[in-house]
Amino acid sequence: MAFKSDLRRSQVVTTFGVGATYDYVEFPGMTLTVDEWQLNPRTIQKLKVNNFRFVEYLNKVLKNYEGVNAVRINKLIEPPVAYDQMQEALHDISGKIEVTTFPKWSVCMNCNALMKHSPAGNRRCNNNHLPNWKKGNPCSTSSTNRHGSKTEPVRFIAYCQKGHIQDIPWPELMATNCNENCAMLNDENHGPSNPSLYLDDNGQGGGFSSLRITCKVCGKSKALTGISQLEEREKIIDQNGNKIFSCKGEKPWLGPTAPNEQCEELLDVQPRGASKIYLPIHKSAIYVPDPYSVRHEILDDESTINIVQKIIDGEREISDIEIVLDMGNLHGSYDLEIDEAKNLIIEEINRLTEDDQEVIEQEELDRDFLFKEYQTLIQNSVDDEDFKSDSIALDSYKNLDLEKYFLSLHQIKKVKTATALIGFERQAESIRKISPEEKFNPARENVDFLPCSEVTGEGIFINFGYEKIKNWLNNNSKISEITKNLKNNAKNSFLYEKLKDSESLDAGFVLIHSFSHALMTQLAMECGYGITELLERIYFSKEKEMAGVLIYTASADSSGSLGGLVRTIKPELFEGILKNAIENSRFCSNDPICSESDGQGLGGMNLAACHACLMVPDLACCTFPKNILLDRNSLIGSETDAQGYFLDL
Repeated sequence: MAFKSDLRRSQVVTTFGVGATYDYVEFPGMTLTVDEWQLNPRTIQKLKVNNFRFVEYLNKVLKNYEGVNAVRINKLIEPPVAYDQMQEALHDISGKIEVTTFPKWSVCMNCNALMKHSPAGNRRCNNNHLPNWKKGNPCSTSSTNRHGSKTEPVRFIAYCQKGHIQDIPWPELMATNCNENCAMLNDENHGPSNPSLYLDDNGQGGGFSSLRITCKVCGKSKALTGISQLEEREKIIDQNGNKIFSCKGEKPWLGPTAPNEQCEELLDVQPRGASKIYLPIHKSAIYVPDPYSVRHEILDDESTINIVQKIIDGEREISDIEIVLDMGNLHGSYDLEIDEAKNLIIEEINRLTEDDQEVIEQEELDRDFLFKEYQTLIQNSVDDEDFKSDSIALDSYKNLDLEKYFLSLHQIKKVKTATALIGFERQAESIRKISPEEKFNPARENVDFLPCSEVTGEGIFINFGYEKIKNWLNNNSKISEITKNLKNNAKNSFLYEKLKDSESLDAGFVLIHSFSHALMTQLAMECGYGITELLERIYFSKEKEMAGVLIYTASADSSGSLGGLVRTIKPELFEGILKNAIENSRFCSNDPICSESDGQGLGGMNLAACHACLMVPDLACCTFPKNILLDRNSLIGSETDAQGYFLDL
């Protein structure tokens, strides 16, 4: 569907990516998979994000979701801009991002009629035949509504835990209460000219119990009481004994012609704006220079990528490499002899073939990926085109003994951050549990790229030093209660499978994460940045002996790199900011309930942390789910004699 969107490009990767719904000006829509993006080869090259380390990491992540047969990606692509013939400078990065109409049902704001619209149709109600119980003028005869009354997308949709999503089966639901042989079900269109169904709200605020659907044909009504409850939905059956809320396996984000999948799940029903309906799965990376890993440019040429993939898939032979190199003098373009180019390509094939057989546990994969960034961040000085940093000597801080708490502090003067959307999940109430692989829905089906957003910003890096964290834990036996409580809470939580083997349940991670939230909140008050313009990246591992936090800006506009954050690490500013952050952590308007909590928040995965103290907007938090694994007592201590890390600050 062609139209100009009011979404920012980054939102197509983050909040409203593949499989998400959004109310555009013209219609309610769902973003289609990136296979449907309309891009030409030149545009793809212009929108390509150059971060080979990130691409390799994402391929390994996809294997954890899709198995060894996961479709390999070769690049990351930023969303295109809408074509504008007046903006010639943007033509090379212009393209189309396809969406489809969803939900298909709307409600008239005048007569409350339920109706379906054709994808390209005008979304107005032209109902000329109001039933007797309806007061007011017909929708298309009023002098102020010559083009019909305004409609709004229906407020509720149905979906299952596998990610399938559809409109609530309104006609079938109404038919369970209609007169025998009512002709309502014969109305296949349910269009805006002569609708058969009406959805009314009694205005008493009782949720679904306040809603009533009425059939104009037979005059019967049905209250929607109970459809929000799984056991009640399971009991609703049609005349043939079939469950009305059985999932049809619809995947509208694959396009209007995509076939339905067989599904045995029972549909959940939620307001279409509910956050649990769309849980995007993002992975992020910062660009770090890697002088020890030199990759020749010819390997990222589209012709090379194409022949490599076809040889791996068994569609072409090794001998075909020379043919591809000779066509257009590919090797000459990169100043290589044909044998040199051929050997590089064969080495790439062998490497990818070996990688394709390997599935690495997500915990290990993330740890190794972050460790590479950590090694760069702790350097005294780095001067690269896309990454610039300098450390500040701790003896420059005269008022506080920061050597007691940190190993080093760093100004990150320039950093490129990339966020890629690999897919999404939907959290639905269900009778049975399914595997993470069944819940996962990829952002791409067959193409060799993922959508990505890249921005340039700045930041500060606080390196605790693993030995300092280790000594704090060893000299403070009471602090182990943090780890013990969180592990016990995790066992009774739906997050257990995600967290059971994770180092993030360690008190050391909780300390750094809690410190990061306290510091970000203080920075937002003192340095001029809104907290939603800040992001955190936690580096903690016992095995790799890393312990640090990067707080950086990732705003797509100019505020991301104006120097306001970098300067806060300077001695004349940082000491005051740090002291205020810790001091403010001692107080919460929910104390003593908050400070004495053994588990609160999502799944009980926070201790002394709530919305009144340590929790920050979800956009700023790095954990998934957001705002978990926090405890103020790790910073300031507790009444059980647990010594906080900054107790003496």
